[in-house]
Amino acid sequence: MGSIGWLAISDLHVGAPSSLWQQAEDEFLRDLERVHKHVGPIDLVFCTGDVVEGGTAAQFEALTDKLSAIFKELRSLGSQPGFVVVPGNHDLVRADERTPGYRTLVAWSHDADLRSTVFWHDTHGKPLRDLVRTSFENMTAWLTEFRKTFPLPSDWTLTENGLLPGDFALTARSSDLTLGLVGLNSAFLQVVGRAQRGTVAVHPHQVHHLVGDPHAWADRHDACLLLTHHPPDWFTPDALPLYQGALFRPDVFAAHFAGHKHEPEVSSPSTPQRLFQIPSLLGLETWTGTHAPESMRTHGYWAGRLSVDESRRTSLRIWPRVTQVHKASGQRVRLIPNHAEFELDDDNAFTVDLGQRPSLPPARSLRFPSLRGEQIAKAQSVHKETASPASAAPPASPSPAVDKGTHTPNATDAPDDNDDPEPPGLGYSARWYVPNEAKEQLILGTLRHAGAPVVVTAPPFSGKTTVLQCIVSKLRAEHTGGREKCLVLLIDLGSVGESTLGDPPAFFLELAHMLVDGYERGLREAGEAVPNDIDTWVEYAWKRPISPEARLTNLVEKRILGRDRDRLVLAVDRADRFVGKACGDPMARMLRQWVRTGSLGDELWSQFRLALAVAGSALYFYAPDAVSELFASATHVRIESFSLPDVRRLAALYGSRWSDDELRKIVELAGGQPYLCRMILFLERTGVYKTDLLDIDRLKTEHCATLLRQVWLRVAEQPDLRKPLCLLLRDPTTKLSTDEYHRLYQAGLVRRESGAYLVPNQLVASYFKEQC
Repeated sequence: MGSIGWLAISDLHVGAPSSLWQQAEDEFLRDLERVHKHVGPIDLVFCTGDVVEGGTAAQFEALTDKLSAIFKELRSLGSQPGFVVVPGNHDLVRADERTPGYRTLVAWSHDADLRSTVFWHDTHGKPLRDLVRTSFENMTAWLTEFRKTFPLPSDWTLTENGLLPGDFALTARSSDLTLGLVGLNSAFLQVVGRAQRGTVAVHPHQVHHLVGDPHAWADRHDACLLLTHHPPDWFTPDALPLYQGALFRPDVFAAHFAGHKHEPEVSSPSTPQRLFQIPSLLGLETWTGTHAPESMRTHGYWAGRLSVDESRRTSLRIWPRVTQVHKASGQRVRLIPNHAEFELDDDNAFTVDLGQRPSLPPARSLRFPSLRGEQIAKAQSVHKETASPASAAPPASPSPAVDKGTHTPNATDAPDDNDDPEPPGLGYSARWYVPNEAKEQLILGTLRHAGAPVVVTAPPFSGKTTVLQCIVSKLRAEHTGGREKCLVLLIDLGSVGESTLGDPPAFFLELAHMLVDGYERGLREAGEAVPNDIDTWVEYAWKRPISPEARLTNLVEKRILGRDRDRLVLAVDRADRFVGKACGDPMARMLRQWVRTGSLGDELWSQFRLALAVAGSALYFYAPDAVSELFASATHVRIESFSLPDVRRLAALYGSRWSDDELRKIVELAGGQPYLCRMILFLERTGVYKTDLLDIDRLKTEHCATLLRQVWLRVAEQPDLRKPLCLLLRDPTTKLSTDEYHRLYQAGLVRRESGAYLVPNQLVASYFKEQC
């Protein structure tokens, strides 16, 4: 039917101190000529971000020189390509923490309303998206100027008025093929943070704002591609199921191209994931990971041709190129076919058959309508106005689909076909929550007593955040119901960067801001007035010539405690972040002192209560330090995996018709792991067939592959987990030491049954065994 030639580049990092570009620019241009003879005319050049190192205007000017050389070379070879690029986390200037909206975006990871509606709303989200636009304005201005010299072909159609800077939709045409591309900004959360796995996001709203109905848009093209800087295994737990169930659907996109990781990779062609990881083009020479020594990077680029035949079957033919340093000189760089990582044919290329675009399944699919106008003005507007924190609008009544009230669902509360199912990872919503009444009552009962902290523990992705948020909701309901005066401060240490955790003074300053922000949110949730001078509290407290811990303690005593209140509950999510860090012991000593002072009857501190949510693997301590003392003094409440009745109840909430045998199979496959169970039920509601979701190989290689990879990477970084687990998977008769068993059990990986050690999650066991 037709084909289109393309060149894929990524992660140039122009402006970085260590770059191969100076050594290899001439070789790259020569290699373009060699590859061009095989690929044919290059119609499109696309880049998946991190084109510069720090987002400055000077770096973008230098980028123009480098890209101009590439395009002039392609023109000399007879190609007149168009150019598109998505932003990366190095292509921005990070916002100052005093900027309006900064602290609201920092709360992204624990604010479900912000993530799902408020940020994307035309009115409520505009100040926050303006902050993002300002951070990327150098890149936006550069691209506008670059296109004046190297414009897109006149018959192409480009839409760039996206919700976020860098979002675009493109219709590219060759003589006999029409290709659709959607590029999304996956780095927008990095305006207030540092890129860490599980901290970036994309949302279906971005796609719908650009193209309207994705299926109708896709039908106008022979094939469609998705571009982002980050691969899906870097997405937040709430963004990942939306990506899999509602955004990157095989009936819309044939393939997803990403950068960021600097290493080339192609997902198995037999699976519909179709992720293509582009290598770094002559960017940073070395890298240092959190748990890894400095290593040399792989550099290169891809050229290729996308073809669609008469039966509308799509294929990609790719010529992967990789750098090689001349051993004798140690300096001269050349580009060669990448035989080391790909099985290439005689033409030094490989072909991936992407198959035919499937029709829309005859099941229900997610609807993400445009957020223009006031369509969701009634949805969760409990957020402060970022420009004027003291003048926030009063809470509006939530819509039924996202009710955060006190209604407890039951098996007869099945949503109708018009309800949008909630994906896993969004936190607590009474509408979609499966109660754990015994554990909830234990936590609530313990928090009634001064000097009795609670630790809510569960393995990663197992619901501890959801339970903590449920407890917060119940406590606030008691307050608003007039049963007692109880204010709740909810903070999330997941938003704190690694460098801050390693710097105690910086950590306590950040914690002070988080507590004041949490106090303000708590007052608004309780319907109480917010002090007019609240924005000055931290600055004033930090002027005192005392330790950071003493400053923070004084701030809490003078500003937050009191007000004739029965209880003030501090709920800290992902509290395990401070374990083993430089801030850990002083943080634990301070919290322990707050709890102890209250237990001794101090008039102010007697109202203080503490609840911590932590990953189970963080609870096993060796040293008798302040962290261990804090955790040892607490009541530990472990959140267990779902049982069959839990999954049956959850299936009823999703309105799905599963037999008991099918639900039992889900429990066995997922080991009752709440996130995985929710993922399977969510995907069925979005149109994935049950037979696929009950097939361990399809789950392992497609529907749950990204989540399993995230869990594996967490385990792989901890030898004290990885080594005994791999031994057990290779030989089920392996005897574990007490320490090994406790670590694996707290991580939710192993349990003891009839004297043997079992990995109860079949998906995890099968996937990890392959990785081991």
